[in-house]
Amino acid sequence: MKKISFKKRLKVVSDFLEGKGSALSLARKYHVNQATVINWLQLYKGKGVAALHTETQSGESQYSLVFRLKVLKWKGKLQV
Repeated sequence: MKKISFKKRLKVVSDFLEGKGSALSLARKYHVNQATVINWLQLYKGKGVAALHTETQSGESQYSLVFRLKVLKWKGKLQV
C-alpha cells in the first residue's frame, strides 16, 4: 500500500474541518478510502497535527530500528 504524504493528509483533514465536504466526498476527491479519511480525522482530533505526520496509514506508530532492536533484546528474542 502506498504511503500518503503528510501534506495530503493535512489537506483532507483541513477540508473536512472547513466544511468543504464529507468524509466520503473528500475520499473520492483525493482518491483515498473513506475509512482512511475517518481514521485521519480521529487521529487529528485525538492527538492533533503531529498524529498525521508520525502515524502510518494503519495508525501504528513508526519505531526506529534501534528502538525495535532494544525491545527484541529486552524481550529475550535477540541474542547480541
